[in-house]
Amino acid sequence: MLLLFLPVLHNCHRLIIHFNSTSNTCFSCFYISELLELFQWKTSEEAIEKNLDNMKDELADVLIYAILFANETQIDIEKAINEKNKEK
Repeated sequence: MLLLFLPVLHNCHRLIIHFNSTSNTCFSCFYISELLELFQWKTSEEAIEKNLDNMKDELADVLIYAILFANETQIDIEKAINEKNKEK
């Protein structure tokens, strides 16, 4: 699954250089709060209608950093998701 994202992440080399440690990459996941902020004081429908382009940008940030974190820690994302689903 991670291999699908490698061509896209290749273009994100500026992020890899900027966040040069695993903890910095993990801390950068604060971008999820920027995504959540777009929903503040709005219904879901309102938020999506008014902020879809911003949501795409923020979601991309969240996914990029999560994938970089998984790569740095050698976490197999597909395996982690499957194991998490088995817990329920």
